Amino acid sequence: AISQYLEQNKKDMALAKMALGSAAMMATYSLIAEGRLTGGGPEDPDLKATLYRQGWKPYSIKFGNEYVSIRGLEPFSTIMMIMGDIGDLMNTGIAKGEEIEELVYTTMASIGYSLTNKTMMQGFANLIDTLRNPEYKGTKTFQQFIASAVPTVVANVNKSYVDGVLRDTRSTLDAIKARVPGLSKTLKPRRDLYGRKIINSGAYGPDIISPFYKSTHKPNAIDEEIWSLRAKITKHPDALQFDDAPPDSPIELSDDERDWFHQRAGELTLKNLTKLIVTRNSSWENKKRRKGKEWAIEEIRREVREAREKAEKELLKHPVFGRDLKARIKELKYEKKEEERNRRRM
Repeated sequence: AISQYLEQNKKDMALAKMALGSAAMMATYSLIAEGRLTGGGPEDPDLKATLYRQGWKPYSIKFGNEYVSIRGLEPFSTIMMIMGDIGDLMNTGIAKGEEIEELVYTTMASIGYSLTNKTMMQGFANLIDTLRNPEYKGTKTFQQFIASAVPTVVANVNKSYVDGVLRDTRSTLDAIKARVPGLSKTLKPRRDLYGRKIINSGAYGPDIISPFYKSTHKPNAIDEEIWSLRAKITKHPDALQFDDAPPDSPIELSDDERDWFHQRAGELTLKNLTKLIVTRNSSWENKKRRKGKEWAIEEIRREVREAREKAEKELLKHPVFGRDLKARIKELKYEKKEEERNRRRM
């Protein structure tokens, strides 16, 4: 009788915890249904970059036209991040209905086991209430979370008050420099597909201590089109295969050359795609309907390739960089000839 009681008690506890997980998920699911809760986004970095260029942030909640990160909301952020990822999965259409259902039930049980702490449940209820009614509850709740944050103070001072530009880090030393006031500006800026510097967008509350990083939603017709087609546009290269160089011998660009090339290739990419998608919008839409998605993706990629090719030619004509690059190409040709001679002698 005792063993039966214990077994039944285990079942009741499991069901109760699943019900608890279900309640927590349903409270968060409404944010997904409204398109306000983001997950980790696509795994492909080029597709994810398309979202970033429009101000999107992973694992965030959208308030008006701003995304606010939920990463500073531990332990609740874990629940919401799981739900955000499930929302992403549902939107991709990769998983079947039964697979999604199984995933949801498994997640409900896992979350239920995490929510057995009464204090945490009260906090989660307060959090959901705040997210649903930020104008009434927001200030007090966010102040409570900010007070419990332990930030990297020096890096935050640099990012918030000294250097708001994201820096292009190529080594561990670069990564350290990027966080130190004064040193970060010795690094080249990180640039997007259109050659623009990527800027830190700040946080709610005092930037130096706030864990609530934010980003403003900046939709544009080009990136919306790229995203709707799920067109993977790679970032501009760091090494170039010049026409005059030996085949299969790309030349790694210096920091200054790379920054110049990324900026110029980006400017030309924006110009080309604006003309293709925005200026000639009616023609673009008509051709896309007739020729299909794959044609549209290839047209976008062709315009990007042409922008890079033009920027590459301009780089070789640059009054400072061109001379050095031509000398490196000449040296590379000589090395290849020497290798060929040595091979023949053997």
